[in-house]
Amino acid sequence: MAAVNLIKQVIVVDDDIDPWNTQQVEWASATRVKPDRDFVIIPAVRADRSEPIEQGGTITKLGIDATRHPGDRPDWELARTAAAAVARARKILRENQLV
Repeated sequence: MAAVNLIKQVIVVDDDIDPWNTQQVEWASATRVKPDRDFVIIPAVRADRSEPIEQGGTITKLGIDATRHPGDRPDWELARTAAAAVARARKILRENQLV
């Protein structure tokens, strides 16, 4: 992260997460990160001259490990809305011409 001045935050994810899909990355961050274990704070890194919050030519950067770790719950998956509830919501939206 120190090699590229413009990068202030990096999130690392497992292979089951598409790193280009922001929803998947946010989900991994919300369900797999323990801040006391998975945040890496790197102070006093050289900042780009266009950086709006630099002080004295440096900035603090953040690394987030959003991967599963030994001891994490292996059975946790994304909650899915019941198909019947989704169908009912779609019907209501169509009936009210909201879709």
